[in-house]
Amino acid sequence: SYNSFKPYVSDDTINVNQKHWPIYDGRTPYFWMAFSNHEKPIIIEPDDRRFFVYKTLAVKEPGSYYDALYEAIKTESAALMHYLLKRNISKFKPDAPPPMTADKQVLIKGSFTPTKAKLAELIDCAQGKFSKDVLSLQDVRWELQCHSNITPRALEDRNLSTTLRELGGSPLGSIRVGDQKPSLWAIRNAGKWAESLPADIKQEYTNG
Repeated sequence: SYNSFKPYVSDDTINVNQKHWPIYDGRTPYFWMAFSNHEKPIIIEPDDRRFFVYKTLAVKEPGSYYDALYEAIKTESAALMHYLLKRNISKFKPDAPPPMTADKQVLIKGSFTPTKAKLAELIDCAQGKFSKDVLSLQDVRWELQCHSNITPRALEDRNLSTTLRELGGSPLGSIRVGDQKPSLWAIRNAGKWAESLPADIKQEYTNG
């Protein structure tokens, strides 16, 4: 649904195939507003530039409240329009991404696969082996395979590497440690470790 929605908010026009009418290009709306009672109404990508997300704390009111509200719209809507027309929007940047909100961050994390969600949790908690910035791919696999809802396919090298990259991780190559040469990854502070000497990376990996 996220990918299907993209053209409506990204393109100026969209192909319209209306029954009994010739196909034509119709202008897409400049603004969308969607409501949902679900905690995760849509899957959102971490780098999304389309959605502004806000979770309202409003509660359902008695019927009399909505009766009064609908009556007020008849007389107060002009005042609301006046307020909006006079509102200062000189600092508004139409090409900028919508502001990030805590509610959007929750929705993004809720969109993660089970593997990505658990790995993000382990990195954030920074406990045990995950207290270090540098781990081997095998270390990450051993930790994840102890948790439910994570399939063997998700732990294959290619898929696990993709998940690490999506969370900001970076491959550091293989460095000899004793009689082994593990594939090492920076699970956080990737920029720092990408510029570090092999000896420093090895020390972080073997620390503790």
